[in-house]
Amino acid sequence: MEIPSVPPDATIYRARGCPKCHDYGYDGRTVVSELLLITDEIRKLIIEKASSTELKKVAIAQGMETLKQSALTKVFAGIISIEAMLTGISTAEEEEKE
Repeated sequence: MEIPSVPPDATIYRARGCPKCHDYGYDGRTVVSELLLITDEIRKLIIEKASSTELKKVAIAQGMETLKQSALTKVFAGIISIEAMLTGISTAEEEEKE
C-alpha cells in the first residue's frame, strides 16, 4: 500500500503494549470507515452502471473521505498506530479486489 505524504508537523505515535492489552497497544476498538453519500450525480452513475473506479473518483471530488484518509486522520490524532493502519487497510483493499 502506498502511504500518502506525511505533513512535516505531524506526530505519529507507536503503540506500546502492556499486560492489560496483552501487549497489543490498545484498549478497545475504533472505527475506520468510508461513507458514500448517494448524491444525484452518484445515483445517475449507479443507474448508468459506471465502474467502481468512476464512482470513487466522483465521490472523492464531492468530498468523500476514503478509507486511507480516515485511517490517516486517526493515526495523526494518536488513536491508532501506523502499523494498525497498514494492517487494517491492506486487508480491506485485498477484500475489495475479490
